Amino acid sequence: MEQNRNIDLEVEKTLNSLNDYKKVETDAFFYTRLMARIERKQESEAVPYFFSIPYLKPAMVSFLILINLFVALSFLYFDNANKEVDNQLVNGFANSYSGSENTDYLSYTDIEN
Repeated sequence: MEQNRNIDLEVEKTLNSLNDYKKVETDAFFYTRLMARIERKQESEAVPYFFSIPYLKPAMVSFLILINLFVALSFLYFDNANKEVDNQLVNGFANSYSGSENTDYLSYTDIEN
């Protein structure tokens, strides 16, 4: 019981010390200036400096378009050139692993006539 009374006294002392608390006075526009500074800092962190250079944006877009054109044209060119090579490889693979010519691979049964 005595311990509860001591705790109550300590809590009361702590609460009374808050009554002596003085409110901090600031300039009238302190909050406005603080919020503006926070917003400027967030905006500057949102976009890296490298991407904010105005002359660099069109150059980067042009570079990406050129890379896309190069990749698309090379796929079209090599796709046509590789069809014949692919057919040769498939035919060579089929000939080397074909076994007897009387084998039906779809039904896995030997055809004997």
